[in-house]
Amino acid sequence: MNEISDTKDPKTALQELTQAKKLALPIYVAAATGPAHEQLFDVTCRIEGLDFETHGKSSNRRKAEQIAAAKLLEKIRNGTTNKKSRIFRREKF
Repeated sequence: MNEISDTKDPKTALQELTQAKKLALPIYVAAATGPAHEQLFDVTCRIEGLDFETHGKSSNRRKAEQIAAAKLLEKIRNGTTNKKSRIFRREKF
């Protein structure tokens, strides 16, 4: 059963998935490097209570967040997560 539409952006899809599973909302932490006119954003995305995180890099902070969220969704959908995240293993998203 696909509860999360593939037409939604990754941040929205990830948030809806965590809410459906009654988990903490995703946390995004951004770090910027480089001069103001050429910044590169490295965003970490994680879900509290699960022992994994993903990173997204882009010259745009919002784009970096979307990349990190998409990677975390992919991990969840493929079941490439740790033992604490078994909640996702047997379902299709």
